[in-house]
Amino acid sequence: MASQSSINGRMRNSGARAVAGVLAVLMACTCLTACSDDEDTESQKAPPAPAPLPTTAASPLPESRAEADVLVVYNRAQGYFESVQKNGRVGDENVTDTMTNKARGQWASSGLQYQQQGIRLDGTITRNPKVTAIDPHGAPPTATVVDCIDISAAKVVDSKTGMQKKTANGQALRYVQTTSLVQDTGRWLVSDIVPERGRTC
Repeated sequence: MASQSSINGRMRNSGARAVAGVLAVLMACTCLTACSDDEDTESQKAPPAPAPLPTTAASPLPESRAEADVLVVYNRAQGYFESVQKNGRVGDENVTDTMTNKARGQWASSGLQYQQQGIRLDGTITRNPKVTAIDPHGAPPTATVVDCIDISAAKVVDSKTGMQKKTANGQALRYVQTTSLVQDTGRWLVSDIVPERGRTC
């Protein structure tokens, strides 16, 4: 028969094992709870914002920029020709920044013609220029401008008296003008002007 001390020892060992088992279960539960809390926290975090798409500003095509430059030079040169028409003579404008030698000769010739006839235009001249051809990469770069010159709101007058003068019957008051331009040392210049008075617009 087992002694009382042996029984007490087995009871103490059994109790210790039971306590150890309970502690193990508690630790496991604590770990599960902490891990679950961590996972819940991670799942509740907002997803990262998507990276913005790259954007680029639209830039005009090289041809569009060249066309704009061509029209600036053309309009400036045409203004010199209109000055001749309205004053009846060539002025002292410096046209070298817009015309080649050939175009400057045409400008001077038109002024001489008005001056010899003693006439000028009095009124409004309207235009509608458009670039119809351009080769900005040519050697040299070239362009063509077609314009509709409208002098229907202007009249031919005597340069001295201002009295209206008769014009030839059938003379077109709206006609097409074709102008060629060439690029020289990086700048556009008017190289040739052809008024097509038999071609109405």
